[in-house]
Parts: sequence; structure tokens; C-alpha cells
Amino acid sequence: MEDLKGLRRLYRKGNGQGRRYRRKMNSWSFYELQRQIEYKARWLGLPVRYIRLGGTSSKCAVCGSRLVSEEHRAMFCLTCKRSVDRDINACS
Repeated sequence: MEDLKGLRRLYRKGNGQGRRYRRKMNSWSFYELQRQIEYKARWLGLPVRYIRLGGTSSKCAVCGSRLVSEEHRAMFCLTCKRSVDRDINACS
């Protein structure tokens, strides 16, 4: 799971969002969401890990080498010779 500290900085006045959208996004309790996910995962016996956000979609989830951009959202690992969607790679 990604650490959500500092997320509210994305929804400040002047960032191009409207007042209603900013209000909706800032009314979320991000800590409560994380707490509930951790609680449910513990209930099912699943581990919860926190990761750093940077570089997760540009490094191969299998071998850790740098990925090369293919087309649209696909990435290719020259070491593993595998092609994967960058969002799927980031969450693996």
C-alpha cells in the first residue's frame, strides 16, 4: 500500500480543480481508509506492506531492472524479455 501522507497537497486552491471537487476529495479520511484495509487484511491473514511511490512503474517487478517504454501504457524489460502494463507492474 502506498503511504498517503501529503496527499491533501494535491487538492489545494489553485491546482486547477473546482471548489466542489476539492471539497469532495479533501473530505475523505485517508487514514481511516488505510486503517480499514489493514484491519480487513489482518482478519483474512494477508500481509500489508507500505512502499515508496517513486520508481514503481519504471522498474521491473520480477528482476528490478529498468523498463523501456513501448506503446501507450506498455513497458518492456530487456533482461526478462517480458512486456507488461505499467500499472500492473507497479502494483506487483
